[in-house]
Amino acid sequence: MDLVENTFNCPICADVFIDPVLLPCGHNFCHTCINTVWNVDAMGSSAGPLFCPECQILLPSDTRPEINGDLGKKVQEFCLEHSEELKLYCKDDQELVCPLCVIVGSHKSHQAVSLQEALSDVKGCFEVCRDRVAHRYSQLRALIAKDEQLMLEVLESEELHCGQWLESQRESLQHYLRDTDYLTKTSDSVFQEGSHLKYLEVPPFSDLREVTLDPDTAHPKLEVSENKQKVHWIRQPLQDNRSTENPNSQYSVMAEESFSSGSHYWEVIVWDKPYWLIGLACSSKYKREDEESDTNRVFCYIYHGNGKYLACHGSEEIPVEVRKQIRKVGVWVDFQQGAVSFYNADSLALLHSFHVGLKEAVYPTLNPCIAFSGRNTHPLILFHPKNRGSRPEH
Repeated sequence: MDLVENTFNCPICADVFIDPVLLPCGHNFCHTCINTVWNVDAMGSSAGPLFCPECQILLPSDTRPEINGDLGKKVQEFCLEHSEELKLYCKDDQELVCPLCVIVGSHKSHQAVSLQEALSDVKGCFEVCRDRVAHRYSQLRALIAKDEQLMLEVLESEELHCGQWLESQRESLQHYLRDTDYLTKTSDSVFQEGSHLKYLEVPPFSDLREVTLDPDTAHPKLEVSENKQKVHWIRQPLQDNRSTENPNSQYSVMAEESFSSGSHYWEVIVWDKPYWLIGLACSSKYKREDEESDTNRVFCYIYHGNGKYLACHGSEEIPVEVRKQIRKVGVWVDFQQGAVSFYNADSLALLHSFHVGLKEAVYPTLNPCIAFSGRNTHPLILFHPKNRGSRPEH
């Protein structure tokens, strides 16, 4: 203990060195203590002679104390309070202490371990931290690799999709070019074929009336709407008081109105039905109160069956070429000319015209045809044009 005190205590203040300095004579002092003895001012100048307080030897006036780094490091390894070597580590305060600090000093009752054990604990903590960091980075690398693989798969899928889309666009463009080439080659003939078509002003209809359906003439498996504008086929016959079913009606219904002179035009909406029949009947109408009368007879009509169109008069059946499916049919009856004409009502393009020599009253007739397998369920709907001013004539 005395050796330690003699080695690490300042001869002036008798405490453990603080910032020790070495004089040329070999004695050590605290930097502050020697400056105080020498009366050194802020500029580093001394008013009196310089000497060693330990051996009293005079020193040159330009003497500057040399910082003793080795001694300073050694001093840091000793307790300032007890001048004992710092051999223990206090876990509570996390600092180095001497044995007396733990026994009688400020670290009494604290948990203290040897420096070797403390160093081993610190190394263990660092090992755990390092393993955790390594594991975390391993997880991150695996996640990045997974994301990279996913992105590559997405890019490959997008590349494949884009390639397929471009191929489809190329094929569409080729079809378009072929169609354009075909239209270019046939435009002259089409123009010549259509050059004789013209639109003629038609005088006002002699009797412009709204056509309505007569439920009494409807087949039992046809249902007519309350406003008498629609008719569609039903699977179960309507429960009514009809005593006789008209065997020749072919699922048709006649209009309440008949035409026997002048010119008349009406339209029927057919939607996208795959089957329908629209035409004229001439005979006495079949009614429930007139069971003995002749049944209605459809003599002139246009028929659509699964994409094919037929214009029919009696036993005559004429195929009608139609490029685009018809959604609305127009019917024109002219008693003066004895003509019945059918039109695509949306474009006013003539489908076919018959010269039949009308001599008796005719009734507009609608046949929605049978619905089956969920198909052909739409009704036929009467449409009343208000201001038809012209029609094409072939």
